[in-house]
Amino acid sequence: MTLEALSDYFIAEVDPCLSNTFMLTFRYDEATVTIRLKFADEESGTDMIITGVTTHPFTERKSNYANIALQQVLDWADEQNLWSIEAIRVSRRDESFWRRNHFWPIGNPTRDFKFTHTQKRTE
Repeated sequence: MTLEALSDYFIAEVDPCLSNTFMLTFRYDEATVTIRLKFADEESGTDMIITGVTTHPFTERKSNYANIALQQVLDWADEQNLWSIEAIRVSRRDESFWRRNHFWPIGNPTRDFKFTHTQKRTE
C-alpha cells in the first residue's frame, strides 16, 4: 500500500517509526480520531493490522466518532479486497469497542482481536 493510494480516501501520513505503517486522521466537529495501520504483515499472514485508535480530546472517547472512523476504514478495506484484519494489543477497557465493530479475540497472550469480512457479513 502506498501513501498516495491512501490519500485518495483519507487524510494519511507515513508513520516515521514503523515501516509500511500509516496514520489516518479523521476530523469531526468535537473530536479528532487517529487510526494507525500496518499492511501486509508477513509474520501473521494478515492483510492489515490496526495498531491503535485514538480519540482526542479524551472527553470525546465515549462518543461514536471512533466507530464511524473505523467503519470508514473497514468499508475501504472491503473495496481493496483486504480480507484479514487484526487489532493488536487491545486493552481490557477497549474490548467492547472492538466487539461492537465485529472483531473477536483470537486467544493469544497479547490479547489480539481479529476481523474478517466473512464474520462481518454473517453477524
